[in-house]
Amino acid sequence: MPPMAHMAPMASSSHAPSMATPPILPPPPTNNKKAKINRFKVWQRAYWYNGPDGKSYYYQEENLKSFDLYVSMNKTDWVLLGNFQIEGPAGGTDEISQALLDEAAAGHNFNLDEISPEFRYLKFSITSNFGSDSFCHGSEITLFGRDNL
Repeated sequence: MPPMAHMAPMASSSHAPSMATPPILPPPPTNNKKAKINRFKVWQRAYWYNGPDGKSYYYQEENLKSFDLYVSMNKTDWVLLGNFQIEGPAGGTDEISQALLDEAAAGHNFNLDEISPEFRYLKFSITSNFGSDSFCHGSEITLFGRDNL
């Protein structure tokens, strides 16, 4: 076995290694903004997945039809802002007019009766869809009002 390499002794020092105190960082920003709204917009799911080509998914099966909107400051006490419904085609989903398709593509507008109370949390409770017993889809919701209150 070859001899071990000679290692120089460590220099001795009367000072302990310097450990810099980590900087005190400000708390992370909170995303729990307070807001008030007076209207909102909802979009349905637009396309079939593995479904018929060239046919829109608007007003079909799992797309949301009616819902309740609630707000809260503490996730315990909820205030109902209203019950809302997307009006579908009168003749069933095989008779969807171009006007209804255009409305769905642009998003469904809903106005509140009055400006909402100040809130931090929103609950979107779907109460019916256009036909499925198992699933429900939506695509997007946009709120209009004031935030950073």
